[in-house]
Amino acid sequence: MNALAGCKNLQMLILTSCDALISVDPLGNLEKLNWLNLSGCDKVTNASIAYLANSVSLDELYLRQCAQIINDTVEKLASLKSLKTLNLEDTRIYKKTIKDLNQTNPDLKILWSRRKARRGIK
Repeated sequence: MNALAGCKNLQMLILTSCDALISVDPLGNLEKLNWLNLSGCDKVTNASIAYLANSVSLDELYLRQCAQIINDTVEKLASLKSLKTLNLEDTRIYKKTIKDLNQTNPDLKILWSRRKARRGIK
């Protein structure tokens, strides 16, 4: 992951279902990264995702099936002025958090469902 930190012109990155991926901290410093898909990276830490809130250009973020994501982290990410799309499908994010995000940032398109929650994840 540290090797990607040097890719200053990187605009799009797909890292879906990377079982060994734990930290995406260096990605928060990529000034041109505007599209990031971490769907299925269920070991990526909550703190690491929160670090993405430092991004200045990220406008699409896909966190589908990221098991470590919690409500507080999503609230930090929603403060990104550039963020237009946030995918939280099959996560443990509460409906209340989604409603709050819609009120805070009505222009943010949020894709959300808690299907896994109904199958046993709390």
